[in-house]
Amino acid sequence: MLRRAAKAFGVTYEQIAQDYPVGRVLAPEEMARVMMWLGSTEAAPLIGTDVDVSGGYLTG
Repeated sequence: MLRRAAKAFGVTYEQIAQDYPVGRVLAPEEMARVMMWLGSTEAAPLIGTDVDVSGGYLTG
């Protein structure tokens, strides 16, 4: 999906990936692991907080 969006905007996937502080776009599986953890009892102490799973894109 991101590759199609990049093409529509006339940039490459690699150019988009360079904008991420981690140097790449996160894989859906990486985001899913965070969501699974948030739904587990291990994450019970987290109440009323945001978890940024953007690879630093939103804070970078």
